Parts: sequence; C-alpha cells; structure tokens
Amino acid sequence: MPNPCQFWILDFGFWISKSKIENRKSKISSTAGQAMVELTIAVVAIMALAAGMLLLNRIEWARLSALVAARGNAGALAMAKDYTGVPDPQFISDWQAGPDEKRYTPDDQAIPDLNAVPLVRGIVYDAGGLSIIPDNALYNLGSAAEPLDQFYLVKGRESVSVDLSDIPAVSSLLTKEPTLTMQEKAWLTWTEGIY
Repeated sequence: MPNPCQFWILDFGFWISKSKIENRKSKISSTAGQAMVELTIAVVAIMALAAGMLLLNRIEWARLSALVAARGNAGALAMAKDYTGVPDPQFISDWQAGPDEKRYTPDDQAIPDLNAVPLVRGIVYDAGGLSIIPDNALYNLGSAAEPLDQFYLVKGRESVSVDLSDIPAVSSLLTKEPTLTMQEKAWLTWTEGIY
C-alpha cells in the first residue's frame, strides 16, 4: 500500500502523486493573469460596441422622427385650401461639393439644369392638340415661364436634436458637439384641399 502522505486518492479510483498536482497548480496560476486581461479587454470592447449601438439607435430614431414630422408638415400644406407656393424648387442637373468636399451633404450647391425648361416645352409641344382642351394642365405646363410652378409642390421641413452628453466617450469620437441636429425635408403635391 502506498504512503498516504505521498499520494492522494480521487473519487474515481486513480492514484495521483502530490507533485503532479502541484505542477498543475503552477501552470494554472501562470495563465490566470492572462485570462483576466483577456476578459477585461473583451468586456471593454463589448461595452464600447453596446454604447456605439445605443448612439446609432438614438441618431436613427431622431432622423426618422424628423422625417415623419416633415412629412406631416408637407401633408398639412398639401391638404390646405390655398396654395402657399414654394420659393426654391428647381430642375437640378448635378451637385457641386461644398467646403467639406463630400458630395451629397447639406453644404453642397445644386447646379441648375438649363436644358430642362426647353425639354418640358418640347414634350408638351410634341403632345400637340392640347390647346383645344380648356384649363388643360399640360398645356399650362408648356406655356408657363417656370414649369415647376405648375406642379404645385409643397415642402415640409423639420429638425430634431440628439443629446450626446450621456455617452461622452463614443460621442467624442464622432463629434465634439454635445448635440447633433437631424434635418429632414419632404416634398408633396398640393391637392387643392380635396379631402
């Protein structure tokens, strides 16, 4: 029979020497610090991802809220009894990048399409015979000085601010501002109050 001081008996019937157990403990303690570091890095990365997702969710929710409100404003103008008119509709051929040198951002300038008005008039002229129908919208479109006025467009605008102060670490990566403002526009056609 082996000496009980030198060997341990485990429940499943194997004899393991004390020196082997001590070797296993020394291996575990040398890698335990590495596991703690990996766990810390993983927890920080998961928290950063969660904060980023929360921030993106807030931004998208604000953008969607602004779009719905702009659509509601345009809808109210479209259903009004009187046409209020819109001062800035234009035929656009392209966009000129603004100071940020990124295309299709709010600081870009529209390049008007100078060929659009003659094109519209040509289409109406090619339709022919429209002048014999009184109050024909297409005939009025061809004879108007500014054809876009004949579309009776209305525009709704809305802006919503997003507070970034409760997530300073993530928001400082995107912008130094404490809030972001989401602006949306919606265009509809005036319906002459038909409802």
